Amino acid sequence: MKRLVSFGLIGFVLLLTTRSFGAPVPELVAQLQDKDNDVRRAAARQLGEAGADAREAIPALIRALKDEDAYVRRFAALALGDIRSDPKTVVPALIAVLNKPGERKEVQEAAATALGKLGGGGAEALGKVVVDGDREVMVRRRAIEALGAIGPPAHAALPELTEVLNGKVKTGKKADPNDAARDLRLEAIDALAHIANSKDTATIKALEDLAADKKAKGPLKGAAGKAAREIMRREG
Repeated sequence: MKRLVSFGLIGFVLLLTTRSFGAPVPELVAQLQDKDNDVRRAAARQLGEAGADAREAIPALIRALKDEDAYVRRFAALALGDIRSDPKTVVPALIAVLNKPGERKEVQEAAATALGKLGGGGAEALGKVVVDGDREVMVRRRAIEALGAIGPPAHAALPELTEVLNGKVKTGKKADPNDAARDLRLEAIDALAHIANSKDTATIKALEDLAADKKAKGPLKGAAGKAAREIMRREG
């Protein structure tokens, strides 16, 4: 226990001595250009923690999405979501990260999470990720969660979410699409419950079919039935 306390104190002291700790936004923006990776990471993270007060940092954070360090890119993406930046400016930049070939999955997960905080502008791109069997499963999961966070403005992605519910996803090289679909169905159900309305009959039917499927596991059946009932009560 004493060793854990000691490590905690050391970490706190290091945090206090980090150059960007408690720095004003203009200074943090300047530190995004620092040669030290740790300084840039801390600056991007703290800009996100500043929320709307760091709006002047948006252009610098967009540039940081192309930083050579993956952690800087990740923190920059998350910060753009936490600042609740202007979607017209930020959503295209985050979509570019989400679709960048070879980008680290942690960075793409962060981009998806950020898009979930910026309205429906990223719904179409997130929907395409959801059904892409070549994508990392965790990136697809974050995309589904982001769509659920967007809610009704993500209605454009309803067909893709319903495809996942039905197990109908594109064939991919990285994973069996059927396994991926099973892994993601609970997330898809939750997202659909936040997005769909009573006019979305195809989605309601897919949920009801899953709830009635004798082969489906208990949690899936229960969640699907509950979601169908919630959606039918929501006016379109």
